[in-house]
Amino acid sequence: VPVMMTGHFDNERIWLLDNKIRHGRVGYEIVMPFVTAQGYSVLVNRGWIAAASGYRDQLPQITVSQGTHTLLAKTYRAQHNKLLPEESSDSHWPQRRRIDRFD
Repeated sequence: VPVMMTGHFDNERIWLLDNKIRHGRVGYEIVMPFVTAQGYSVLVNRGWIAAASGYRDQLPQITVSQGTHTLLAKTYRAQHNKLLPEESSDSHWPQRRRIDRFD
């Protein structure tokens, strides 16, 4: 079901879904929280970015979006949110995760 949301991206928290391949290149899918005008947070897949050539310890540079945006998006509700572990001491951002599927 398509939905329309107005709000801003939380540029402080970025997840990089590891090991995503496009056209034979290794990279990441970028997932960021989008905070709606009503105060709800929704995770948004911002697309794919190539990994640094041959260097797994270097994360790609991500361009953040400033200001208010209106999104028209398809929604998907996962049974379990694999991006947000129940307990995590990792407060370094961006965070790299290996996730094959969301459900």
